[in-house]
Amino acid sequence: MLTITGENLGLQFKDIQTGVRIGKVACTPMEAEYISAEQIVCKLADATGYRVQEAHVEVCVRDCTHTDYKVISPKAFTFVSPYFTRVQPSKGPLSGGTRITIEGSHLNAGSAVAVKIGLHPCRFERRSAREMVCVTPEGQSPGGTPVMVDINSAELRNPEVKFIYTDDPTILKIEPEWSIASGGTMLTITGTNLATIKEPKMRAKYGKAQSVNNCTVLNNTVMMCLAPSLAFSEKVFSETGSGPDEIGFVMDDVRTTLVVNETFSFYPDPVIEPLSPTGLLELKPSSPLILK
Repeated sequence: MLTITGENLGLQFKDIQTGVRIGKVACTPMEAEYISAEQIVCKLADATGYRVQEAHVEVCVRDCTHTDYKVISPKAFTFVSPYFTRVQPSKGPLSGGTRITIEGSHLNAGSAVAVKIGLHPCRFERRSAREMVCVTPEGQSPGGTPVMVDINSAELRNPEVKFIYTDDPTILKIEPEWSIASGGTMLTITGTNLATIKEPKMRAKYGKAQSVNNCTVLNNTVMMCLAPSLAFSEKVFSETGSGPDEIGFVMDDVRTTLVVNETFSFYPDPVIEPLSPTGLLELKPSSPLILK
C-alpha cells in the first residue's frame, strides 16, 4: 500500500479512482482509506517487469488528458527487490520463543510484512533495511524448517535459509545448591541442549519477592549463572537455609525449566562484627586478622 498526502486530491473518490500511477505502474486507490482532497491510499500493481528503479508518482483528478488536472511528485518513488540471506541465531528450542534476526537487503520496503517459520507465524517485532526481528513459534519436530517472508504481495523465499528446531533444554544439576539472600553466588548448571538458548536467565521466588539473573552458556551441557537476589522478600531466611518457593530458568518459551525440582537453599546474608568498640584494631606486623 502506498499513501499519498497533499492538497486538492479530488473531492470525491470517483475523481481519482483511475488516476494514480507510479511511472507506468498503476496504483489502485482504496475507497475506505480515501480522505477527500487530502489523502489517497492505493495498492501498487506488480512491477516485476518494470526496468526503471525510480519513477515519480502521478495523480490526475477527473481528466487525465489535461495537464491542469495532473500533479507529479517532486521526489521519485524507488522500486526495490527485497531479499534475505541468513537467520541468526539459526537454531532454537521446539517450544519456540527464540528472538531471531533475518538479514538481507531492502527489508523495510512495502507497508505490510508477515514472517513464518514453516506454516506458523513468527511474531514480528521490528525491521530496518538490512534486518528483520521476530520471535519464533512452537515447532512441530526437531530439524530444519523453512523461513518465509511476505512483504505486501512479494513472497520472499530462500531454500538455503532454514531455522533449526532442537529438543528443549533440560536442567540436571545446580552446584553449589545454595546462595545467600542477596544472591550473586556463581553457580554451575549442568543439563542438555543448553547451547540452543542464547540468553538464559536463572529465576527465584520467595514470598512476594522474585528476581532473575543472567547466565552464560559454556557448551551444550554446562552454563554458569549468578544466583538471583531475594533479599527484599518479606519472609525470613532460616540460619539452616530456606528453600525458595520456586527456583528455575527462563529459556525462551520452554516451560519445563521455569520451575525445577531442586533442593536449593538461601541463607541469611553474612554480618561482620565490629573489629573493636571503636571500630579500629591495632595489630603487629604479620599478626592474623580474624573476622567474626
